[in-house]
Amino acid sequence: LSAGLAGLVHTGLVESSPCRIVSPTYLQDIRRRRFGLKRGPIEDSEAIEVARESGANILLSGRIMPGENAFVTWHLVDIETGQSIAAHRMPGENIVAIADTIVGNILPLLAEQCGSEITEPPRSVSELTTAEPQAYRHYVAGLLARDEGREREELKHLEKAVALDTLFAKAYFELSRHYTREHGLASIYAGKAWDLRSRLGTKDLMLLEAWLYWIDYRINDALETHRALLARWPDDHDALEGLSSKLYRSWYSAEALEVAQKGLNLYPDDAAFSIYLLLSLSTQGRFDEAYQLIDREIKQDPQNPGSLDNLGMWYLDMCLPDSAEAVFSRVLMMEPGYLWSERGLAVSMYYRGNTEGALAAYNRILKRLDLTDRTRLGLFNQTVNPYPGLSVLYAEAGRFREAFAVIEESRRYAPDAESELRYIRMTINTLLLRSGHADEVLA
Repeated sequence: LSAGLAGLVHTGLVESSPCRIVSPTYLQDIRRRRFGLKRGPIEDSEAIEVARESGANILLSGRIMPGENAFVTWHLVDIETGQSIAAHRMPGENIVAIADTIVGNILPLLAEQCGSEITEPPRSVSELTTAEPQAYRHYVAGLLARDEGREREELKHLEKAVALDTLFAKAYFELSRHYTREHGLASIYAGKAWDLRSRLGTKDLMLLEAWLYWIDYRINDALETHRALLARWPDDHDALEGLSSKLYRSWYSAEALEVAQKGLNLYPDDAAFSIYLLLSLSTQGRFDEAYQLIDREIKQDPQNPGSLDNLGMWYLDMCLPDSAEAVFSRVLMMEPGYLWSERGLAVSMYYRGNTEGALAAYNRILKRLDLTDRTRLGLFNQTVNPYPGLSVLYAEAGRFREAFAVIEESRRYAPDAESELRYIRMTINTLLLRSGHADEVLA
């Protein structure tokens, strides 16, 4: 509930405020570093210190008291002096209506503090998101599930959000991003969001434009839109991550490295920026620097399975499968069932020449009940290093009949014709080529 209300207020202020609004994601990251807490609202005792470190000079904080006589209070504070600028208490449970009221009350106060004027009435938060509080709660729950890697729950909540409000453009956009590897579904949901673009704020609309350019293979347009986003909102997590990932995937590894480093400076705990920095360094052949980055992360948090898994990947890049296997085994002792290290262990066996052991390990992974269809599709059909799919491993073992059989089995996990083309047809062509049937591939 608190994350939902904070998100709604942030959306409204970003759209209409004369002052720059600091990203809540950035504040949460500062809070984690300062106080060692991973989740939940920023407490009053932490708020001033967190806000001061962010470079802000005004803090808006609030408190929700749910129950039969529910109410919300908000408080605007001058960070330098610690003096109260304004405070208010309001009854009610509808967080969308409450957010609209807060934004309407706060904007004139911000304008006065910034020496500006509000020339137009602010857009309603419900116009920029949804008028259905339950739809917004499911939307927030979906994003929280994504942050924690619970893909099935993420999808369930986002689908519920658009079922409750068929005009919820932001939820359609997030559904499109959920299907990032299923191009057909990604395009369908992005198209629905675009049709409803009048219900998006300026920043969300630019993010959607960049995403549409990307899935339509208009790479330069996508990159330029992300650069324009960062010029306006330099600490925005989505803009930074989107640009670093798209630069890396487009082989602009030098700029990807630069943007990922900026993201890591702002969000030192963020795994995505670490990964794109690591991948960019490796792509440029700067393996020693990549190792130093991983080593630093492991020393900061020795129990983080993601950092250790990155070390295993680094060993595979350096053609040291024995060392990689030892690292992946260590991760699985710490956190049994950690999917990426289970797969890394299988691949390490493959690179050591133990293809049969790798096949057995892959088949064990695919018996897991918690895998999403998207993950299964990749495990069956991945054709590129360092993680070949099960079908490629069967082909490497000379067992082509079984290779094509598992490709056929994987069809049930392809959600649309585009995914079938991208994953299954590509894998079939790869195996035909390796088995000497180039003419069939050309056809």
